[in-house]
Amino acid sequence: MDRFSGLAVFVAAVEEGSLAAAARRLGMTPAMAGKHVAAIETALGVRLLHRTTRKLHLTGAGEDYYRRSRQILDSLDDADRAAREMQDEPRGLLRVTAPTTFGALHLGAPVAAFLRRYPAVRVEMALDDRFVDLVGGGFDLAIRIGTLPDSGLMMRRIAESGMMACAAPRYLAAKGRPSSPAELRDHDRLAFTRATSRGDWSFTDREGRTHSAEG
Repeated sequence: MDRFSGLAVFVAAVEEGSLAAAARRLGMTPAMAGKHVAAIETALGVRLLHRTTRKLHLTGAGEDYYRRSRQILDSLDDADRAAREMQDEPRGLLRVTAPTTFGALHLGAPVAAFLRRYPAVRVEMALDDRFVDLVGGGFDLAIRIGTLPDSGLMMRRIAESGMMACAAPRYLAAKGRPSSPAELRDHDRLAFTRATSRGDWSFTDREGRTHSAEG
């Protein structure tokens, strides 16, 4: 039987004065309440209660066990209450990671507004362009730019980020100006190696068609 349920029955029986009253308090049958207490005594090998048809009395071991059981259940109630309060009003440490430039340019105002709304929360911001192991790094939230692979993590798109292909005038003078994405296959290209999504360069035209410059 569930140990915490057994403790709850035992404590209720002591406080109510009988197993029948404890059963009413906890919404179970008197027979089931008796089985919970009997299971505890069997596991301990100790008699906790002297029971009659109408009354019960604690043994010496039962008095100490009741006191400790009451403390355990009170601690469990406190833990439940604290968890509910955190759901109602967030509190504690929130660890966030984001790309360096993006975080410096765009996250200051939203984070400040969040902290004004939830003053019991502390935010620790780690700005880093490396791939980050959220679980191993102890992060609660990551903001990344690019196409993310399949993951067991929960993801949500918050905005779109446009990219621009650029070339130095001296390079274009030496290599020529490409007129289509396909011609980029014959050109030297630089890509940020720490980007979340690397690989081919894809361009979308005004008709919504995608053109790949993979090469």
